[in-house]
Amino acid sequence: MTTTGARAGPGLVRDPLARVPVITAMVALLIVLAVLAPEYGYHRDELYFRMLPPAWGYTDQPPLTPLLARAAIAVFGDSVVALRVVPLICAVASLPVLALITREVGGSRRAQALTAWGMAGATLTLQFGHLLLTASLDLVVWPAALLCAIRAVTREDGRWWLVAGVVIGLSSANKLLVVILAGSPAPDPPASGWQLRRQPARQEPAGATAWPARGHQRWCRPHPG
Repeated sequence: MTTTGARAGPGLVRDPLARVPVITAMVALLIVLAVLAPEYGYHRDELYFRMLPPAWGYTDQPPLTPLLARAAIAVFGDSVVALRVVPLICAVASLPVLALITREVGGSRRAQALTAWGMAGATLTLQFGHLLLTASLDLVVWPAALLCAIRAVTREDGRWWLVAGVVIGLSSANKLLVVILAGSPAPDPPASGWQLRRQPARQEPAGATAWPARGHQRWCRPHPG
């Protein structure tokens, strides 16, 4: 008899996505972050991103977060609330991604709901979703990369490695610490249970990871800092 989550692999039985609890958690988090967005005033990092001119990179970080800050100001006006639209979106978008990870490894609808609501109420989610920090983008980008890697293994579909490479590459334009995630062990789910092993190197995700960071790499050569 087949049971939900009995084993991992292409034949894993997955429950449908728990849409109602996940969407409810997203709406609740959105309301909390939107109501509190004007509070506290500018964080020092927000002021820093606000003053940086557009560039391929800076002495202390890649360009993505400052560029998103300038884009938010251009669209919504020069205010602290405008800057906090970006972290709000990242925090809310992280909930369905984490619920999909739970579903991918055999989690029931209840487990998916607990994941979404647990993430919505987590201290780091509320902090990074309130302030525009480089870590704000990590809330959604890192889980998205992990989801792609898990799908590549559980579904035995190498195309997901390519998508994971693109996501990690885009994340490297925000913060170079993502290389730690890229070099971490990937899950390998044999029928006997979950184990960890390092996946063999693949040219496709490596190339996809490299191209989004090339602009910052070119900037770093004449600016060793």
